[in-house]
Amino acid sequence: MKSRILLLATVFAIAIPAMAADPELKPGQWETTIHMQMAGMPQLTTEQIAQMKQLGIDTSILSGQPTVMQQCITPEQASLQKPLDLSSNTDQQCVIKNYKKSGKTVSGDMVCNGDLKAQGHFEMTVDSNTSYKGKWALKGMTKEGLPVDQTTDISARWLKAKCDPGIAIAP
Repeated sequence: MKSRILLLATVFAIAIPAMAADPELKPGQWETTIHMQMAGMPQLTTEQIAQMKQLGIDTSILSGQPTVMQQCITPEQASLQKPLDLSSNTDQQCVIKNYKKSGKTVSGDMVCNGDLKAQGHFEMTVDSNTSYKGKWALKGMTKEGLPVDQTTDISARWLKAKCDPGIAIAP
């Protein structure tokens, strides 16, 4: 379940910059930092987190540490004037509604009707064509019946115009 929520956070982190076209973002390779807080998450000891890491489990969510990733944003994505259709990107089947753009800020609501039944809101501010920051909150229930109450802070910075081989293109 935690990996699904991290995947959802990653999808929104990738999608939100592509929604901000005023001002337009630079296409190319971006570094995105995602810091997620989940209400009700168990507090694990340092030893427990170390054991999970040895098993190959991504513990960034559990440890409260931010996840840093790189992605490639195409010129078309950098200039979009409307939100992306996220429904096919994950098993969460999330869509963006009530999308608004005002100056350097974009905002909207998220509704997930897949394995995750949830609603939330996001807001992002474009600092320049090479950086942005944002926040989104999501509350709902997993298909397993577990509650989700999550707040995610996102920041990103443009690295360079040409993406390195192997860097994923944003969906």
